[in-house]
Amino acid sequence: MDTEEISGSPEREDAEFSELMKSTTLSTELQNSISGAFPSEEHARELLATVVAYLNCFGTFLNLEGLDAVTIADDYVRALAQVERGFVPQQAPTPTKDEFGSGYAMCLPVVRNGKLKSHIVFNTAIVQPLMDDKNPYMETSLHYLCHEAAHAHDQAAQNEAFPGVYVKPYEDFRHMALLETAKGAWEEYIAERLSANVGKMDDFESTLCSMLNTARERGNASIDQFYNVHHDVVKTARELISIYGALFTRSSYLVGYVHGIGKTVQEVAPELHALIQQTTWYTPLFNAYVSCLTELYESYGKWSGIQVFDKFKEVVESLFVRGGMSITKEPDGNYFIGLHRK
Repeated sequence: MDTEEISGSPEREDAEFSELMKSTTLSTELQNSISGAFPSEEHARELLATVVAYLNCFGTFLNLEGLDAVTIADDYVRALAQVERGFVPQQAPTPTKDEFGSGYAMCLPVVRNGKLKSHIVFNTAIVQPLMDDKNPYMETSLHYLCHEAAHAHDQAAQNEAFPGVYVKPYEDFRHMALLETAKGAWEEYIAERLSANVGKMDDFESTLCSMLNTARERGNASIDQFYNVHHDVVKTARELISIYGALFTRSSYLVGYVHGIGKTVQEVAPELHALIQQTTWYTPLFNAYVSCLTELYESYGKWSGIQVFDKFKEVVESLFVRGGMSITKEPDGNYFIGLHRK
């Protein structure tokens, strides 16, 4: 073997990497901040620099031109609340917390100088493992970092396809319930599909099985508590939207991942696949949900308007009906929410 090739290969690799990094879409004007109880200021600066370095790498295959800022904080809840959105959001950002788990990172759409941008907020705990290659959670941390970067990529893509989607108020309660669920499921799907081959994703199979197994029990309990006892129709509806909508939005982590690595749910999560087939009221809904995600992905980058979610909204509505809730528009323009135990 040529000795020049041996001695020169590391240099060539460095040169190739440097050339690749020239193509990154991450802005050199990225704003960032870090706060918390760190061993030293140097440690904090190094952690922040590590996160930005990885984002630079992700910017070679994701569009991160719209990523405006990154915040890392021990007090994740406070950090989320302090992000200047540039518009009045439908609701204040709060960490997700359900049967699926607790959220430790969020990519928020923001408006800067009249343009939609993204601001990612991380709980320190989710990115701290990046400092140690031997940390058992390092690969998982890397995966979630890329997942949030992929959200920024998708927010830019959605804003280009239908400008103002993140800042316009919903037309009505029904529109909000259907579109928010459909769009939320898509957003987790595409973020996971785009980050599938980076790092390591958690195993969500048993959690998703539990969510599906208990969905009707939890839905009926909400109807009993908030409707039959307290007669709060809107509260009950919101609970059912959360319970049944989560079957789609949370499944999108797994479905996006398996599609990203070129496999199927049956191959990667056989127990969940079997349960879906056995849960006859849910089987056709899940199949239609996967079909919608696939069609959206195949036309990604060619979307012409928010109507691309219309078919998905119909599937979401069928899911809610099977869960015991219907939302219909009355002749007077008001909406009637029908509730019944399943």
